[in-house]
Amino acid sequence: MKRICTLLLVAVMVLCMSACGGGNDITVDQVAGTWVRTMSDGTDTITFNTDMTYDKVIALTSSPPVTTTTSDTYSLSGDTISINYSDYGTVSEYTVTFSGNKMIWDNGNSTMEYVRQ
Repeated sequence: MKRICTLLLVAVMVLCMSACGGGNDITVDQVAGTWVRTMSDGTDTITFNTDMTYDKVIALTSSPPVTTTTSDTYSLSGDTISINYSDYGTVSEYTVTFSGNKMIWDNGNSTMEYVRQ
């Protein structure tokens, strides 16, 4: 009887741990690579490197065309990606979901959809 109770306790613990933890945790392997967001006035291309740095290029098709580049670091925690902008002393955080070759960022006010290249 003691053995059955022990096995039952272990089974319940495993079930609780798998139900509560980590199912939505994003990994470096999921985000590493180049992603492009198409905007009405240009593109936003971001390349995530496995060393937790990124390179971002925003190319606007205005007249004259404008291109800005940023390189900095990012971090991952659970289902959140934090993008550091050290030059401005800010961090932007987004909840991330994946759908096929798309990565969707949501900051609670708006969403942005990037497509893996």
